[in-house]
Amino acid sequence: MKFTAPVFVTTAAFALVAFLGGSASAATLHSEQASATSTSPTLDANCNEVTGYENPRATAGLACFRPYGDKFYVRDTLADGHHIEVRGTVNRTGDNFRCYEHGGSSAGWQVCDGFHDEIPENSTIYWEIGLWEGGTLLGTGGDPKFSSTS
Repeated sequence: MKFTAPVFVTTAAFALVAFLGGSASAATLHSEQASATSTSPTLDANCNEVTGYENPRATAGLACFRPYGDKFYVRDTLADGHHIEVRGTVNRTGDNFRCYEHGGSSAGWQVCDGFHDEIPENSTIYWEIGLWEGGTLLGTGGDPKFSSTS
């Protein structure tokens, strides 16, 4: 498939973000399964999308970070059997964060809102959205996002 090389490079970069911290000390991985929410975040500069694996012209998922409460919103938008994850690293601690959904495209927006005690105030979080099949990364949302916490 013609996307093999870029996906490999992107996959390697995504894996580094997900599992290596920016600190010399041992980083912690904070992981949370997203839960249903009635909130639909406004799509803005703190949001990103990932395209489909089988159909790279289709949007497979969306994710947004909201600094107030350190919340990640995720949405699977394509009924393709894959799931959406957000993974990120905080600059000040090197800790890693993973927000994942398994509700499928019919679940709508979901939220990971349990990171507020783990992400330090006035930090920068480097994050990416990924399309996953089980434990295999299929693709990411292009450029990573850098978001400030409050």
